Amino acid sequence: MKREEWKRSYKRICCLLAAIGAGTALCGCSPGNGTQAVRRLEEVRFPAEPVYKNSEERWEAERNQSLPEAFLAAYSDFSYGTAAELLKDKKENTAYSPLGLYYALAAAAQGAEGKTEEEFLSLLGYDSVQELAKDCKSSFDILYHVPNKENRTGAGEEPHTSSLYSLQIANSLWADDSLPLKEAFAGRLSEYFYTDVFQGDLQSGEAGEAMAGWVKERTGGLIQPEPAPLPENVQLSLRNTIYFYDQWQDRFSPETTEEDVFYTDDGQEIVCDFMNRENGSTGFRKGENFTASELALKNGAVVFVLPDEGVGVQELVQSAETLREALSGTNGQSVGEVVWKVPKFSYGYKAEGMKEMLQTLGLNEAFGESADFSGISDQKPLGLSDVAQEVHIGIDENGVEAAAFTEILWAGAALPQGRAEMILNRPFLYAVKNKGQILFVGICQDPVP
Repeated sequence: MKREEWKRSYKRICCLLAAIGAGTALCGCSPGNGTQAVRRLEEVRFPAEPVYKNSEERWEAERNQSLPEAFLAAYSDFSYGTAAELLKDKKENTAYSPLGLYYALAAAAQGAEGKTEEEFLSLLGYDSVQELAKDCKSSFDILYHVPNKENRTGAGEEPHTSSLYSLQIANSLWADDSLPLKEAFAGRLSEYFYTDVFQGDLQSGEAGEAMAGWVKERTGGLIQPEPAPLPENVQLSLRNTIYFYDQWQDRFSPETTEEDVFYTDDGQEIVCDFMNRENGSTGFRKGENFTASELALKNGAVVFVLPDEGVGVQELVQSAETLREALSGTNGQSVGEVVWKVPKFSYGYKAEGMKEMLQTLGLNEAFGESADFSGISDQKPLGLSDVAQEVHIGIDENGVEAAAFTEILWAGAALPQGRAEMILNRPFLYAVKNKGQILFVGICQDPVP
């Protein structure tokens, strides 16, 4: 990569991450901004990337990092189970961040007790909220990444490749003045989930602007919720954001980008820009009704799954098992030449039916007046009223940029052996991964929505 390109990419990342050091001025909550509608009760300090003397020191440190085995198993089951429920039967562009929902639900579980707690733990794959919190923190520390500008490949050289990669996870809790919030719950979320805690009049316009501003800053402006106050019966809002940016290991050349036709399931022909490449000695899988391969990012990968001709992409997401096989299976593996034709796309999606999906998967007691959140407050009734997520994702010649906003509301190299053509000119499934875990999963029905 040319020096000028490094500088442009690095500057872009630094600008998008400026919110990390925003301090109490974030969301207009400081007295100097003229509003007392929202007060900050807890302010977190995120884990910082160490300064490495050289690439060898970085490699040794990262080699010793591993996500807890219990978290890996639980999160994997959760990812495929929830994604299958949300993506199946959808006819439009979809996108979902299981990581965002998992962290939001795990944080909410810290205030649940009784049967409500049992249902949370069953869904999240743990036996105790204490172990869940401990492993979420350990995983957060490993997954969370904001580049340290001091790190270089060597003395006087360009920034390390990790400086062009960002994975920010952030949480915030917003409690209404009418809710007597337990300090132990707020402190637990701050300690284990890196959660900023605010309290104030959530039905005020100032609070609406503060909550929307928090999400906008934490997602680099990709997601901008309407700055509106919460409904009168809502007393608590838990917000999670995910921001991800990474470059392709080998970026697509803009000179090879050409217009071509994308064929939708309903027979439409859409002209859009396709990125083109041919890779030799590349892994791919020919499974039942699909071909899958992945493109490496500098710090992760994007898995693309192309259904066979005549097979609808929805057939691959009808169950957790079919989705797992499509995205992470091992059957039908081969190595050979892979011809890539990938449409550039950028779209946003607001997940529908998330509350119903969670109820289908067994989280029922948490919704409504029978919920037990006595770990949050002694006030009753206090139950979940809604769970929602908004995602934005874009892929171009440089790489991937994606963000997610989740909200929970409480109310009262080998020899070639074959060839694969990843000509993604019809609806396809994809997943963005980091450290082997799914960050975002979606279906592209139309690259030019």
